[in-house]
Amino acid sequence: MSRFVKNIEHKNHMSHLVVVVPILVFFLVAQFFVMKSLYPQELLGDYFIFLSASLCLFLSGFIYYDSYHRLLIFEDYIVLNSPFSFKTEKIFMSDIKEVFNPSGQGSFGTVIVQLNTKKKRTCFFIDNPHE
Repeated sequence: MSRFVKNIEHKNHMSHLVVVVPILVFFLVAQFFVMKSLYPQELLGDYFIFLSASLCLFLSGFIYYDSYHRLLIFEDYIVLNSPFSFKTEKIFMSDIKEVFNPSGQGSFGTVIVQLNTKKKRTCFFIDNPHE
């Protein structure tokens, strides 16, 4: 049995969301007031409900992804659990050709794992992707 090495998490992305959500709500309210001055009053209720529901769905998707996306690193393999594809994949270290970090030195970013079969597995919002 292979020894567990590390669990890659999404705490930095969740902290970033806490900072960004008030800004998004501010822009939602600002957009509503702009639309209030441009369009008839009868349509504003539906428009505001649509904007609010879209923002809630957008944030819920991020929170769900950050909560259930798992990247477990063992000595011999990686276990990748992707919540939106509803599958868990086991990738052996011998099958990995290269690991890319296109997002740079940020506190969270994207990691791309290229396999020997030329398939790629992408992991979004990984804490400290440069590590």
